[in-house]
Amino acid sequence: PEQTLAKVPINTFVLDAAFVNLTRWIKDGIAPPKAERMAIENAGTPQARVMLDKYGNGVGGYRTPYLEVPIATYNVSSKGESFCPELGRVDPFDWARLNALYGTPQNYAAKVAQVTDRMVKDRFITESDGRKMKAESASVPVRSTN
Repeated sequence: PEQTLAKVPINTFVLDAAFVNLTRWIKDGIAPPKAERMAIENAGTPQARVMLDKYGNGVGGYRTPYLEVPIATYNVSSKGESFCPELGRVDPFDWARLNALYGTPQNYAAKVAQVTDRMVKDRFITESDGRKMKAESASVPVRSTN
């Protein structure tokens, strides 16, 4: 079933880290981390658009575990029924795709933990949000194909 990005905490986690980093910059003079720019195809033309990875998610930019260890395609805008099409939508992967990518819940959670720990260390995610992401990864419905 389709859901909007408003129901996925990606934006909350990104903003939490942004505010912590901004506060640290103002108080302590420590600049926030920099992410690479979003990759653009056909830049400078009317056909310009964000380049997509093999999962249909944007390449470059601020890539949280939601993008690095995906369980869905996160579309930046929605053409469907929604109170605000700019919120985008989430198209979850089906069981077969989750199983092919991760096999077991433990494999998925381990990959999320690895990316999350790196992002916390690099200050792209707060420590408390990192704990939330890792806890959330334990409930993703991946099952062994054996």
